[in-house]
Amino acid sequence: MAQLRRELGRWDLTAIGINQVIGGAVFAMPATLAAVVGGWSPFLIVGVGFASMLIALTFAEVASRFDGTGGPYLYTRAAFGRFPAFEVGWMQWFTRVASWASVINVLVAALGFYWPAVTAGPARTALFTGIIATLSDQITSQAAGCLCTFPCTVTYTIAGTPF
Repeated sequence: MAQLRRELGRWDLTAIGINQVIGGAVFAMPATLAAVVGGWSPFLIVGVGFASMLIALTFAEVASRFDGTGGPYLYTRAAFGRFPAFEVGWMQWFTRVASWASVINVLVAALGFYWPAVTAGPARTALFTGIIATLSDQITSQAAGCLCTFPCTVTYTIAGTPF
């Protein structure tokens, strides 16, 4: 029986989490959030961070009970059967694609501050296509971790802190 290979390190997983949660949401909407809730926006961000931590801890607890790979698909299949697991697997894939699209959109918008030509038209399309082609060419999960760390660092550096 083949051993489970764990190639993503702590920093790779941290960068993936930052990219998917903070990079796509907080950097894209701080002004809108502040306009809607005013001075409560920092508390709201902390509250959402706490709720996200509860979900992460739940996944960590469930994951500790399985030896195989598969994440939510595997957990759902064990608890509810194949069809609900199939639906969870497709929804997980869809949310991953949508969150990457969100992160790339924020990255391009942040680059547009320094390079206005990429905010519209063919230059924007070419930049989107180039980023997606670069990130899609992942050979190993370890390389994927490095590729997740790069856009997280670039987005945070360009956009700055949300406060």
